[in-house]
Amino acid sequence: MSSLALFVLLGGVVLLAPWISPHDPAQQYAGEELRSPKLGFWFGTDDLGRDILSRSLYGARLSLTTGLLASILAGSAGTTLGMLAGFLRGRLDDVLGRLFDTILAFPGLLMGLAVAVFLGKGFYNAAIAAAIISLPLIARLARAGVLSEGEKEYALAARAMGAPAGRILVRHLFPNVCPIVLVQMTLTIADAMIIEAGLSFLGLGAQPPQASLGTMLRDSREFLADAAWYALFPGLILTSFLMLISFVSDGLARAFDPRATGGASS
Repeated sequence: MSSLALFVLLGGVVLLAPWISPHDPAQQYAGEELRSPKLGFWFGTDDLGRDILSRSLYGARLSLTTGLLASILAGSAGTTLGMLAGFLRGRLDDVLGRLFDTILAFPGLLMGLAVAVFLGKGFYNAAIAAAIISLPLIARLARAGVLSEGEKEYALAARAMGAPAGRILVRHLFPNVCPIVLVQMTLTIADAMIIEAGLSFLGLGAQPPQASLGTMLRDSREFLADAAWYALFPGLILTSFLMLISFVSDGLARAFDPRATGGASS
């Protein structure tokens, strides 16, 4: 709960970046290049005299938006395909299984590079790339959940009573598969933020003058010895988000596990 509260607080701050950032992230202040943190420039400035705090807020906003969008896309598509594969089985299950195996055979960042090159540079394409990479994991979890829940008495009783397949999937199986998928969707946000930062670092994500944490980390490499704050603050913000998301995911997994709940209560 503490991690969730901090995540909501930090997420709310970065989502409100256009209203609370002290400076325009693209504004260059002549004579203020590579200034260390001081009053007015709390995180210092970069090599072009831009405020790092403002750019970090906008960059984190972009990364978080990418993560949320990728999580929604991968969660909705992966859950639908996985539940259909587990419920219908047969050739559909075989085809989707081979497709998911193919996607999972490639490292995440390499697959992201391939998708970004195919679709082109930009923020939305980075989110689509992250969603494609995360979709097989969610689909596999949804399929496994349907296979497990579909053999239980309530699902068998619904079939025996002649309930339509759609009703069984939506009313009976989905509520029991949803908690498992929700945990993975939470982790997908973190994975997508890493992929977006990695693609931006390589020049295939957000494009100038749009601020991105990955772009800031890339541009700071030449100044690590003399201006450590240039990379420190964007890196800390990204790391904080990833840690909080990991803690929230662990908490959700324990909350949805009746064995863990029972163990805690006893």
